[in-house]
Amino acid sequence: MPPLNSWGCVIAVIFWWLWLGWLGLSWGSHILSGFLSLLLEKQLIIGPTRISMDYRFLARFSVFKQIAALSQISMIEIVNDSRQNSAWGEQEIKGEIIIWAGNYAFRINKLGGLTTPETAWLSGELEDWLGLQPYIRQIDEVDTVR
Repeated sequence: MPPLNSWGCVIAVIFWWLWLGWLGLSWGSHILSGFLSLLLEKQLIIGPTRISMDYRFLARFSVFKQIAALSQISMIEIVNDSRQNSAWGEQEIKGEIIIWAGNYAFRINKLGGLTTPETAWLSGELEDWLGLQPYIRQIDEVDTVR
């Protein structure tokens, strides 16, 4: 039977490999999600009679599509920019526009690609075109459990 120090080294090596595996998985998931976002695109189409959100793979193949009639649009919701504290520090959450039509929520700027002035301009255009007063929601600063 090897001495106790040898078992300590074996256990340390096992924990080292487990930690490297966990680190590889966490970084791998970030890289994979970034790669998939390059392959997937989302297209919002507002026509004279309907609104649709088309999710496409490689800009050719439709993966998922949401469709609702314009008459079903009940509300435009504007979520303002906010900041949130987490275990990793303060995070900025970009504002978004949510168009509610029937059971569907058509989200614009969920990942934060638009600036605050662009989001404000777009919400104004949607308000004028659809004739709906937007509901403005401010997410207050939230402390998450650490």
